[in-house]
Amino acid sequence: MKKHLGKLLLLLSTCYTLHATPYHDKPILTGDFSIEMQVEKNRLEALEPLHLSYTIQAKKHIPPINALLPHIKGVESFVDIQNITDHQRRFFYTLVSDKNFTIPALSLKCFSPDRQKHYTLKTPAKHITITAANIPALVDASNSFREKGLTFSDISPYLKGLFFFILGYLIATLNLPPLRKK
Repeated sequence: MKKHLGKLLLLLSTCYTLHATPYHDKPILTGDFSIEMQVEKNRLEALEPLHLSYTIQAKKHIPPINALLPHIKGVESFVDIQNITDHQRRFFYTLVSDKNFTIPALSLKCFSPDRQKHYTLKTPAKHITITAANIPALVDASNSFREKGLTFSDISPYLKGLFFFILGYLIATLNLPPLRKK
């Protein structure tokens, strides 16, 4: 509140005391959230893709989050983030590896203003077992050149086509008369 007393200005205000306790771990999310993790399977063949998803749900708006899963050594990962609604966001991961690996446990620090308390969203660690790839199922032996063998009769139509192509090119560029019987 302002009061003017001649050339003197008097400023009156109410004093407030803030009661706060320090929190050393900065929360990532503020609000009431839940998280769900879904893994397609836990046993794969080498270099077979594994599909993993995390779904975060909130009572109110979800702030932007770039990614949840940290880098896993020896695993290629690809991410796609979908905003399903303002209250739900899904993170899709495709993981590819040729060795066993563990999807690490996820831990997100949160603060709930409604309940006035800090809490942690957690997902469990998940071990993924990789088995050797079934090579005969991947390669059709009947179409393999090593199994079939390459003979002259297999490539003779291609050689004839190549001969006539080169001959036509030479006739056109050197302006030679065409080869005809008279």
